[in-house]
Amino acid sequence: MQKSRLGLIYSLLYSVLDSHRELIPRILPGLWKIVMSGRSSELPDPKIHHKDVEAGFARLISDPKLYENHSFCFFIDGLDEFEGSYQEDAKLLMQQLCSWTTNAPDNVKLCVSSREYNVFMNAFSDSNRIRLHQLTRLDMMHYVSDKLEHLEHGTDKVKITKAIVDNTNGIFL
Repeated sequence: MQKSRLGLIYSLLYSVLDSHRELIPRILPGLWKIVMSGRSSELPDPKIHHKDVEAGFARLISDPKLYENHSFCFFIDGLDEFEGSYQEDAKLLMQQLCSWTTNAPDNVKLCVSSREYNVFMNAFSDSNRIRLHQLTRLDMMHYVSDKLEHLEHGTDKVKITKAIVDNTNGIFL
C-alpha cells in the first residue's frame, strides 16, 4: 500500500489532519458526524474506506476556504518506488500531483524526489528541477579520493576516482 497512489494519499491526508485536527470536520464531514453523534458503532469498519480518504483529500486540495488560513507543502520522496497497476501508472500519478498545484497554485507546493526516469523528467521543466547528484559530485570526488589515498598519486588514481563517481549515478552510499 505504501508504494501506491492511494497509500500516498492516505499518508498525506493523515499528516495534514494529525497536525491540523480542526480540519477533520471539513475534510471528512460524514465520518465526523457519525463519530460526534456517538454512533461510532455504525461505522462498518474501524478503518476509513479508501473512497472517503480520496474524497477527503480532494476536499483538502480544492476547498478555497481552507486556504484562507492554510497552505501546504508536501515533500514526497521516492516517486520511482511507485508500484502502479495497469489502470494506475506513474504517468497518471504525475498528472495527479501536478493537478494539486494547479488547483491551488499559491497554497499547495510539492517537492518530490526520484531517480531520473523519463516519466518524471517529462513532468517537470528543467527550471523546476534540482539535480542533486550534480551538486554533490565534488563532495563525492573528495570522499572517493580520500578513500583511495593509499594509492600512489597519478593519473590512474584520478581516472579510478572519476570512474567510481561516474558509476555511482549520484547515489552517495
